[in-house]
Amino acid sequence: MGVSTLDANRTVHSQRFTAQSVCFRLEVEPAWAASRHFETMYRLMYRTWRTQCVGPCAIILLVWYITTVTFPEPPRKKIVPTTPLHTSAQTQSSLDASDTHLHGNIQSEVVNPHNFRYVINNPDICYQAAPIFVLFFIHSSAEHFHARKLIRTTWASVSQYQDRTVRTVFLLAQPTNSALQILVERENTRFHDIIQEDFREHYKNLTYKHIMGLKWINDYCPQTQFVVKLDDDTFVHIFRLVQFLNDNPNLLQSNSTMELQNAVSSSNYDVIYCSVYVNQGPRRDQSDKWYVSREEYQAERYPSWCEGFAYVTTPEVARKLYQASLTTPFFWIDDVYVTGILAGKMNVLHRQFTDPFGYNYMSRSTPPHKEALFLLQKYTKKEAIWRQIWNITSRRYLGHVTRTSAIAQTQAEERTAHEQKFPQASLTWL
Repeated sequence: MGVSTLDANRTVHSQRFTAQSVCFRLEVEPAWAASRHFETMYRLMYRTWRTQCVGPCAIILLVWYITTVTFPEPPRKKIVPTTPLHTSAQTQSSLDASDTHLHGNIQSEVVNPHNFRYVINNPDICYQAAPIFVLFFIHSSAEHFHARKLIRTTWASVSQYQDRTVRTVFLLAQPTNSALQILVERENTRFHDIIQEDFREHYKNLTYKHIMGLKWINDYCPQTQFVVKLDDDTFVHIFRLVQFLNDNPNLLQSNSTMELQNAVSSSNYDVIYCSVYVNQGPRRDQSDKWYVSREEYQAERYPSWCEGFAYVTTPEVARKLYQASLTTPFFWIDDVYVTGILAGKMNVLHRQFTDPFGYNYMSRSTPPHKEALFLLQKYTKKEAIWRQIWNITSRRYLGHVTRTSAIAQTQAEERTAHEQKFPQASLTWL
């Protein structure tokens, strides 16, 4: 008798436990899964009507009916990212991939919309009384605080030379480190020269950074006469560059007497002045950082393109390259994509750097050519030679220079500290 009673109690307890388990599963599983347990739940509810599961199960059944039958969930649109490194919030004004882009009389589908949001923007940099002669847009990274400081306190401290106004902006992506982002925002609060969008900082996102610069020029600085793209480890002889551009107003016209790459008979073409690469192909070694698969780029040779450390062009070319990017599939090597693929698509030609108005390398023992416009970093620790070059050049042209007010005091303080640490070298070639 006792055994039978015990077995009956176990049976009732088992039924209650099973009913409670079903209730719990229905609470945590999605609504569509409820149909699988409906029959089981119905039988258990009937057999345990007076147990504690009746109320919760009835509520779950009601919720399931309302959410799946009365208000079914609409089908979701599949989202395919343009690149796995793309992490951005889209804005309401973003172009949809189904929209079209009009270029001339040809209507093309937008396949590469640059739909990122500005995290930091300084739209008023170019809007002032004096017309802008040169705008420098410099590729930098969030953590390159020292490189930006070195630029600001040397050649970019010049805001006007020979009555020609120059401006500088730094292009940044968004770091994953929130503390680093706070420091960048503080830096911008002081200098107001940073442009940043919300894609992630990575070398495979450099094309996004480059297109961001072209788009910003088109939107906020179309009135500048010249545009110079730089990397943040390139030193600019600002005085010679301004003088060179001032003396060669037809530099970026294809009917100029200077050498052109891929020149054609027509003279209605725009030009990029740069160090041109020709007959270069993608790297196929998978261990290489710059490895490019055949799925990414099938051809064996790139079109001619410009080395990315520096090039000179016009805002009109920047506009054309940006527009072309919207209808051209993404490719992550930015120099090839922008100055090669997009330039070719828009009939933009290359003019090779010509001595003595090209580039050279920084060196203590062997000075670069006397007239080089751009100096490249040859050593990892470049600050000493960089500042020595600047100290001599700025003193030579000091009477003709207007400096940016936000940087003048910092520059004077750092000049004094640097001269105490690094005695003047014999760089009289400047």
